[in-house]
Amino acid sequence: MELRVRGSKSWLDVRAQPSLCAQLRDRCERRLKGERGLFLTLTYNRQDFESPLDLYRRQSEEQHVPMFLRRLARALDVESFAGCWMRKMEFQRGGWVHFHVVLLWPERIPHDVLTECWGHGFVWVSKLDPDKHAAYVSKYVAKGGNMPPWLYNEKPRSVKIVAASPGFWNDTERREHYDREPDPWAGLPVWKPIGRSIDEGSSIVVARDTETGHYEQIECDLGTLLDALRRNGCRVVEGTHGWVGVACRFDDLWRALGEGAARRQPGRPPLYSIRSRNPDSDGPAEYPRWLTAMLIDDSDEWDGEGGECVGAVGDAAGWM
Repeated sequence: MELRVRGSKSWLDVRAQPSLCAQLRDRCERRLKGERGLFLTLTYNRQDFESPLDLYRRQSEEQHVPMFLRRLARALDVESFAGCWMRKMEFQRGGWVHFHVVLLWPERIPHDVLTECWGHGFVWVSKLDPDKHAAYVSKYVAKGGNMPPWLYNEKPRSVKIVAASPGFWNDTERREHYDREPDPWAGLPVWKPIGRSIDEGSSIVVARDTETGHYEQIECDLGTLLDALRRNGCRVVEGTHGWVGVACRFDDLWRALGEGAARRQPGRPPLYSIRSRNPDSDGPAEYPRWLTAMLIDDSDEWDGEGGECVGAVGDAAGWM
């Protein structure tokens, strides 16, 4: 059996960023292959804003990037850039926002036109290099991995790190879908901050049977689960692609946790459908780049002491 933290799949979760960056790079490389256009970086005059939070709130409420593209389309006498742009929001040190924009079709726009249409600061522009800029736009969201702390108190799904015009991705390829549990906060006058969603995702462990491919999820932290298994004589063995290998079966796992220690959820579909090898090949498994990155242990990127197994092992004495 193998175990790993489910995670939040949020751009604000530093543990999720490696897989999200790899996924975005994979999509950008496929979408931009053979395309021509421009790569823009939109920056702000900081003195025009009271604080990084003030800038973030105003750009969101006033829709700075969409309005820039509308003004630019009028300046170039085109109907719109529908299906031709995507943008990535990033944060510089101190939490100051700037944007990277991929704009397909035009190969040259006068710099003074770009600056006038933007109207908030300086515009850096270069010809689109699909490989180079796919990598550049897919880097981490914040320099040094330090996200502005006030972002974690924003409303769920209100922070749009990546956005694109309808039709940009040419989504003819199969999209991955994940089951979403009902939101108990929906419809209430209060809402759950993004930070709480990230914390909750870190308290769920995904377990998979390496022989049958069956998946289940357990509501506990990984350190406490491993401690409970160790106390019951289950050995930790080598895992694959960032998963923690454990010499046990599901029955051993639930016995170690004890009755009521975690909610088993039978009948849930697997979180991911992963074949042990490529069905069209006799060679090793060939995973999409984003999935491979998600399964690789990026502990050096996170805390340097075990990645997902962060902190001291919890006391599971109350479970035994």
